[in-house]
Amino acid sequence: MTTLQTPPAIDHDTLMAFVFRGVEEAGATLNAALVVMGDRLGYYRAMADSRPITPADLAERTSTDEHYTREWLNAQAAGAFVTYDPATATYTLPPEHAVALADESSPAFLPGLFQTALGTVNDTTRVIEAARTGDGLGWHDHSDDVHTGCERFFRPSYKAHLVAEWLPALDGVVDKLTAGATVADIGCSAGFIADELATAGATTLGLDIDVPGLGKAAERFGARVQFVCATGDALPLADGSVDVLVLNHIYEHVVDPDAVLDELHRVLAPTGVVYLGLGNRLGVVEPHYRLPFLSYLPGPLADRYVRASGRAEHYHERFRTRRGLRRMLRGFTVWDYTLPVIKDPARFSNTDVVSPRVASLPTAAFRVAMPIVPIFIWVAAKSASRPRGATLSTPPERVHVPAGR
Repeated sequence: MTTLQTPPAIDHDTLMAFVFRGVEEAGATLNAALVVMGDRLGYYRAMADSRPITPADLAERTSTDEHYTREWLNAQAAGAFVTYDPATATYTLPPEHAVALADESSPAFLPGLFQTALGTVNDTTRVIEAARTGDGLGWHDHSDDVHTGCERFFRPSYKAHLVAEWLPALDGVVDKLTAGATVADIGCSAGFIADELATAGATTLGLDIDVPGLGKAAERFGARVQFVCATGDALPLADGSVDVLVLNHIYEHVVDPDAVLDELHRVLAPTGVVYLGLGNRLGVVEPHYRLPFLSYLPGPLADRYVRASGRAEHYHERFRTRRGLRRMLRGFTVWDYTLPVIKDPARFSNTDVVSPRVASLPTAAFRVAMPIVPIFIWVAAKSASRPRGATLSTPPERVHVPAGR
């Protein structure tokens, strides 16, 4: 006997709400191309004085075709990127928008983000093929727009704040850099953090296992940074030869994080410091796939979760809890800067993540929530020194780790 299944009832309002949401998503995707167009053709820069302009004026200023400037301006006005005055048939880029769209030195600069998004869309064919075959898609496999866009989006913040604000708050790091310290960025990826450290006066090494990615980084920053292919557990560096080590969101990607920390301890100078950005296994939303509680799960269940979400075939990252991270840092002297960063987001240019309202909550509340904070910011040293950075409204706290290494 054949069993007939009744089709599920469709709620028309729910269906149409989803359709309109999809239309909005498609419009946002299309607008990414228009923002990149405005950036590359100099439209935003030509309008940065925030004076009203006609399509003909914009075409003349940028040596482009008036037909295209008119269509572009109309689309930008529809998206509220520029304003339109029907009485004069002119368009204006508001001064606040000009900062975000035309000033590449501003930490608020956005075109790099849109360039990254457009580059990711252009990589669709490669991603689809990787999904069919199960092969990986390395960082170096992405289009140049992904690499360059990431650099242009993140670099203004690093340039504005890394040396001027963030590092002075840490344990004597700036003094080391300006004195020509040797710095190694472990897992340097695109290399722009290493380059910013080099511009501060340091002799900087960028180490990674991604050979094509290192080649791209060297093309952009090779004049100031030496890029080396090496694994974190076998660094081609002499004992005690590095003054500052950077390990930023790396440990969860490596096979043996303890071996990497052994190497960092070996190459670190007696008075050197290690900056550590450490993801927390108990953070509610996993940072790479943005899936709640993903990092809580054992390997097989995590694989099924990412597969069911359509994000990946396997989940390779392995995070640790705060307790596990303390064991990983055994033998170091460790100071926790997580609470200072949360409590003073303006000082660390972190207001896009921590709002002033959240930062104003009692310190005791954050201490209770510390086991599930998504990222820990720790600074480690071999010596039993105290922090020598600038005085902070909420001081760093000592992390008690096991002795010996």
